Amino acid sequence: MEIEIQLAADFTDMAAIRLSRFRDPSEPFAADDSTLRWRDGGQTLTVAAPGSVAAGEKLVWRGTAGRGRPFEAEWQAVLADSDDAVVAARPPAARRVRAEPSGALGLLLDNALDELAGLRLATRKLPDAPFLAAGAPWYFTLFGRDSLWAARMLLPLDAGLAAGTLRTLAAFQGTRHDPGAAEEPGKILHELRSKELVLESQGLRLPPVYYGAVDSTPLWLCLLAELGQAGLDDATVRSLLPSAAHAVDWLLAAGGAPGSPNSGFLSYQDATGHGLSNQGWKDSGDAMQFRDGRQADGPIALSEVQGYAYQAAVDTADLFDAYGEPGGQALRDFAEALQQNFRERFWVEDDGGPFPAMALDGHGDPLDIPGSNMGHLLGTGILDASEARLVADRLLSPELFSGYGVHTISRRAAGFWPFSYHCGSVWSHDTAVAVRGCSPRVSWPKPGPSPKGCWPRPALSVTACRNYSRASRRRTRGTRCRIRRRATRRRGPRRPRW
Repeated sequence: MEIEIQLAADFTDMAAIRLSRFRDPSEPFAADDSTLRWRDGGQTLTVAAPGSVAAGEKLVWRGTAGRGRPFEAEWQAVLADSDDAVVAARPPAARRVRAEPSGALGLLLDNALDELAGLRLATRKLPDAPFLAAGAPWYFTLFGRDSLWAARMLLPLDAGLAAGTLRTLAAFQGTRHDPGAAEEPGKILHELRSKELVLESQGLRLPPVYYGAVDSTPLWLCLLAELGQAGLDDATVRSLLPSAAHAVDWLLAAGGAPGSPNSGFLSYQDATGHGLSNQGWKDSGDAMQFRDGRQADGPIALSEVQGYAYQAAVDTADLFDAYGEPGGQALRDFAEALQQNFRERFWVEDDGGPFPAMALDGHGDPLDIPGSNMGHLLGTGILDASEARLVADRLLSPELFSGYGVHTISRRAAGFWPFSYHCGSVWSHDTAVAVRGCSPRVSWPKPGPSPKGCWPRPALSVTACRNYSRASRRRTRGTRCRIRRRATRRRGPRRPRW
């Protein structure tokens, strides 16, 4: 028998592939024995096929097969790009032998870790500092928010990944004011590429090192504090304290101009006209909208980012105290003021009860439709116990809970569409962040059926499950939302123990 495969390479850039624009394929510049090679600028593609014969653009295998005697042919393609900003990371260390979890859950965990190993990258600047790419193929590079969240969730299993992610992002920490790149001193980047990213259909033109994310910096501080609390890499934590001080300076100064509608809150607005119009994890252009479908104007203050900032301030204050660094009290004062202002400004109410708005728009008005953003507040400490129960109630309500996860926006929103990018779809990481926010400080009940779905019921919110059952038997459409000014008292910045 004979197997013949004809191959070609076009080296089309990933941004062009997204626009369905492909280059003409080229012929290999070399063919010897069982190997074909292509070259384009700094890129070289090598296809090796043991046992084959390379002829022009073809690989040919000849052999015999019969009953019980299969014929096997294989080939491997390896791309080397001397101009790329990222490279493959070194393989992770062997996993620790563990007793739990076992069975199907243990198999799921092992398979997931195997999949994640394929996303491990490093930069040419720090080849020994691994991080996880945001995803394949479109986002196969360093993304501040995505890489940080992945490292936070994997910290119990891989402290080296957390350390590598922190070190890599610190190496690109902002040092100047550059509106074109959204760079500011102390700010952590959003994404890293080898060249400018141009997406004409979306009106985007982003520089190779882009800082257009309002949440990367507080998330970086959260991960550093968590690595310090875990006590797994004291040397890395100590070496990053100067970067932490710069990030804290950015955090304390990022609260908006005094007298502005959103003064005291972390907010964002693209200053170029060709950057990201939304700079939280929901970064599509229509992600921030009101109940009637109107899109919010900037500068926008996201609810979850205030939670990240609160946790970053409190935990970094403890970290600075533990390492003898100054600045802890300023962070605690910031956290106390932020928590108070959040309680007064973000909480709204509709016929389903009170909930934290997804965001405040540029006029200081809260978006009057529930969204999954509130789930990210759980575990940050910015909510007290009663507020956390209200959030859990709403997340498990029919308007947000799909049975498999949390919709990004309420079913009652005029702009809801379950197949949209950020206006009704269910993202597994979005739900996982909410579950993670509950788990560190509450005990989970014995396994049992979740309310009309598969999300485990946290012991935190027995009320939520009961209210979910009641709410599922009634329809609540066409309602209006009003701002709920809550009577509050001053609270310290320390997170409540649930």
